[in-house]
Amino acid sequence: MTPFSKVTPRMSPRLRLAWIKRWATLAGRSQQANAESGLTLIECIVAIVIISVVGVAITPPLFLATAARVQTNRAEQAVQIAQGEVDKVRVLVEQGAYDSGDLPGAGSAEVTKTPPPDSVLTNSLSSTHQPCDDTLDNNFTPPAANELLPVDVNGDCESDFLIQVFRSEDNPQTVATTAEGAEIPLVFGLGVRVWADTPALRSNLAALDSEPAKLELRAGTGEQTIKPLAVAYTRIARSDLNVSYKTFCLSLGGTEEECD
Repeated sequence: MTPFSKVTPRMSPRLRLAWIKRWATLAGRSQQANAESGLTLIECIVAIVIISVVGVAITPPLFLATAARVQTNRAEQAVQIAQGEVDKVRVLVEQGAYDSGDLPGAGSAEVTKTPPPDSVLTNSLSSTHQPCDDTLDNNFTPPAANELLPVDVNGDCESDFLIQVFRSEDNPQTVATTAEGAEIPLVFGLGVRVWADTPALRSNLAALDSEPAKLELRAGTGEQTIKPLAVAYTRIARSDLNVSYKTFCLSLGGTEEECD
């Protein structure tokens, strides 16, 4: 049956024309709907392609940003560890109940010139979790200036960082003799360097550097495999003795006459 089968000779020309116009309108709408359906499908394909391209473009920066945030957090922890070691030694000296064996190992006369460490202690661990902290043992001996002490910061008793703590070489002018005859340094330089504990660093101890690592926007560890995340140098002085002022003055390069 054709669209014009209902158009009989009995229809008036006006009615016939109206019927034809109606059929043409319906046919046009059908063609327009088909055209719109095809266009929507193409738009979906184009949208998928655009989303894929944008995803590929922004994924590397996201990975870099995540890696940079991890490095920053690790560096902040390293700074806190270094400051904690400085405070620990300062409190020990201020309390006065110490001898040379209680202090960090002696390095170079100028503390900043002390070379990087070349070994790691395997039988001691400093930890935020008391049962894992070997440094609380009365028999604990501070590591030598060339040794790294493992540090646990999350309480799992596994090393997360490695620290090198050292003091300047003893200067006869700044050493006092106790009533028991023991010699103790009253003024000395103190240095702390903190590395992230990684297999790459442990296998590369001979190449360690004393300069702090730069925090770079990169996915890898960068300089952290050979350089410390945090470095701190300071001067520790005991101030409760009659000779405290003189020894401190001498440590700054003053003469006997100037410091008396």
